[in-house]
Amino acid sequence: MDAQLPGAPSLEQVAAFFRKDRTGLVTLVFMDIVGSIGLKPGGGDAEALKLFQRHRAIFRETSEAVAERDRLAKLLEQEHRT
Repeated sequence: MDAQLPGAPSLEQVAAFFRKDRTGLVTLVFMDIVGSIGLKPGGGDAEALKLFQRHRAIFRETSEAVAERDRLAKLLEQEHRT
């Protein structure tokens, strides 16, 4: 029997959590826009906001494309197995 830390969940509890909440791998992305601190004083809030919104849009489009590619790859892999 494996030792368990006091207060730690049991393996059964962890397994039940994964079955119930369907967790999986998560990727966090932290980005820094070089020179972003100087955008507001130089170009004003409106100009800085436009640049940040464009940055978010590019990131969203890219991440959606990657997610779709991964989803298609999984479907093809499943079809290949059957």
